[in-house]
Amino acid sequence: RLTQKTALDAIRLYRTGWAATGTTIDAVNQSLEEAKAVWHAYQTQRTQGESDLNQRADQQFEQVVTLYQQWLQPAGSDALHILILNDSTFNMETDQSLGSFDQSLNTLIQNQLDAASAVQLEASALTRLLLRAYIYGGGLLIIGSVLLAWRIQHSIQQPLHALRNLILEVAHSSNLTLRARPLGNDEVAQAATALNQLLDHFQGLVQKLESNAHSLRGHAGQAR
Repeated sequence: RLTQKTALDAIRLYRTGWAATGTTIDAVNQSLEEAKAVWHAYQTQRTQGESDLNQRADQQFEQVVTLYQQWLQPAGSDALHILILNDSTFNMETDQSLGSFDQSLNTLIQNQLDAASAVQLEASALTRLLLRAYIYGGGLLIIGSVLLAWRIQHSIQQPLHALRNLILEVAHSSNLTLRARPLGNDEVAQAATALNQLLDHFQGLVQKLESNAHSLRGHAGQAR
């Protein structure tokens, strides 16, 4: 914009007599200095390095600066070289230097837009990939948690059911020789061990009562 618009507008104002010589020189030089700073910043930050397009654009920028400097050369006591050029020559020099540089700039801008679009597409693809990974990973985590919870519940319920069935069988058959099988060292296993101890105690009491009853029957027989 500085070389294609601002500086060129100052030159056109001078050619039409709407701007003084000093004002035109100051305006054009200021635009050129700003353009040089902007172009230098672009050169240090561009991602394509020393590509053919960048090298051509650098050369064209130097040609544009040289053209403006030639236009600002004095041509008489109070006139610039640009003032004595006819319209056809002015338009031809403008098209050759500024037009070519403008085309290169448009190509560079389009390349930057294409590169940005490619980066955006890659970022979108990566985002979708990460999203699928999170979904699949979350699904596997949920499934694993459910299976783990089921296994823990099963490992707890199975011994509890065995204890319940043993107690019901003892109550139904009065078989005090039945015993639980403790598995592990958790609370359920400790309960099974306590139940076995209780059954041992009951079995011992029953055996003692049967022994006493047998002795009493023996004594009763002798008394008769």
